[in-house]
Amino acid sequence: MSYKQPIKYDPIIDPKKLYNRALYWLSKRDYSVADFQKKLDKVCEIEEMKSSLIIRLIENDWLSESRYIAAFVRSKIAAGLGTYRIINDLKQHGVSSADAEACIESQTTDWFEQAKDTYHRKYGETEVEEYKERAKRFRYMQYRGFSVDQINYAMSPEED
Repeated sequence: MSYKQPIKYDPIIDPKKLYNRALYWLSKRDYSVADFQKKLDKVCEIEEMKSSLIIRLIENDWLSESRYIAAFVRSKIAAGLGTYRIINDLKQHGVSSADAEACIESQTTDWFEQAKDTYHRKYGETEVEEYKERAKRFRYMQYRGFSVDQINYAMSPEED
């Protein structure tokens, strides 16, 4: 089995070239400021040039932390994840917990119904008979980022 070596870029020392590279990256997708800083670190070693570029991109609203958070939260909700998992994933991308929680609170998502939809997407309408199977399903829902109350709601049998 072969290991792929990471691509090594020639360091960029021209501010215009760095600016063009940054705009190219931002035209493809949004980044958090921390992720974008890591990406810049791979191609440029001049700290003052990187920091002035980031300030310029933020001022022009081309690099927007709030836009990144909102898009990230929407995509994770569509994937069927819960609040704890979304907040944890955002922390890994360098976003503060307060910003993540503020964005999640602004969503109109009913997290109990989100948990129920995620549960039924995975397991359907099958009843749980064994404790071992119930524990397995419970762990799966915890991994997906739902609270205990949301999981119990999702796993409860439907009453018409």
